[in-house]
Parts: sequence; C-alpha cells; structure tokens
Amino acid sequence: MSRNDTDAIVAQQDGPPTPAPCGWIGAQVRPITASFAASLGMAVPYGAIFEQPEAGSPAAKAGIAAGDVITAIDGAPLMRARGHLDARLV
Repeated sequence: MSRNDTDAIVAQQDGPPTPAPCGWIGAQVRPITASFAASLGMAVPYGAIFEQPEAGSPAAKAGIAAGDVITAIDGAPLMRARGHLDARLV
C-alpha cells in the first residue's frame, strides 16, 4: 500500500482525520553533506547516512551498520533524507 492509498483510507474514516501510522526501522539517518558527497565522488549531495541502529531493531536485523549510505529507494533517488525516507516507510 502506498502513502497515497493510506491517505485515501484515512480521509474516508468518519470524524476528524487521523495521522497514518509511521514505520520504524530503529536507526536514525542524517542527510549527506556536500563535503561528504564529494568524498564519495558524488556530483550532487543526496541520500542519507545511517547512525548506529538500536539493538534488535529491524535495521539491525537487516544488517544496517553505522555509516551505511542509502542513495535511493525503489530506484528513486533519495533527495530529502528525512522526509522522503519517512514517507517511504509508511
């Protein structure tokens, strides 16, 4: 189910709209800075860097480690690290 599908379901409920639940992976991300992107040979800074995942979290179980870089989700470039990542995890 995509974010748009979730929004449509939430909008159809009786009463005031309620926020859709968000996914949790158990790791913080921070955007890639221009200087870090340059050190990776990237012409444009995009993507996110994972912080240390919480023990036992989905991120840890998937093998994500501190310093891992994500640049795309489902083939789409990750241009805004925090907002885009949150939207894709819903």
